Amino acid sequence: QANVDENRRHLRNGDNRSDVASAQRFHMLLARALDNAALESLIFRLICRSALVLALHPRRKRTEFGIDEHQQIVDYLRRKDGEAAAEAAKAHLANTLARARTLEEANPSETLGSVLARYASVRPISS
Repeated sequence: QANVDENRRHLRNGDNRSDVASAQRFHMLLARALDNAALESLIFRLICRSALVLALHPRRKRTEFGIDEHQQIVDYLRRKDGEAAAEAAKAHLANTLARARTLEEANPSETLGSVLARYASVRPISS
């Protein structure tokens, strides 16, 4: 709960960097609480990839939708309703993907693919 409250405070104060970091921490805390190493690894990789999307849209106005979805998951977990929490997590993922797609559609000239394409021909540093 403390993380969700912190996230909401950062968003309302306009502290985008702390807002994003707090949202990322929520996902890692949840995976650790579930004691699921595979989920924790997956979420870590998704957080790294999401940084690319955020880099494309650094000035976008964030909303409380994602935070409200986090709150809903926490509320279900407090009630020990794992099934409802899992459904809320699935809905959160679907909504997050839809929001990311909306961002790409709003700026079609600069997509994640176009940014990554710039680096596709870069050769790794050899040892």
